[in-house]
Amino acid sequence: MISLDKALETKHTRAVEGDTVVLRCDITGSPPPYIHWKRYEADLSQMASLGMKSSIDGTLSLTNVHMVHAGHFSCQSPRNPEVVQTHILSVESTKKKFRNIM
Repeated sequence: MISLDKALETKHTRAVEGDTVVLRCDITGSPPPYIHWKRYEADLSQMASLGMKSSIDGTLSLTNVHMVHAGHFSCQSPRNPEVVQTHILSVESTKKKFRNIM
């Protein structure tokens, strides 16, 4: 059985350009499910060259994030594709921070 707490269906994460972000999929099951990550329906399992790497523990790591990384990421298990968790990533520009200092 695959499950996800209703309160965790959507998660919001904020980052600043250059940060490393780790998104954790909260889908559970017995045995622990394989987690599949997507971004706007594109499979992320082959995106390591773009600084995105999914791990066997259900996390998705994004290194050196930029504005282009902002958006929706989703995770699910092939055992029950109807259970989906959505992560919304907002990325703040470092240029904005410098403007506030001056």
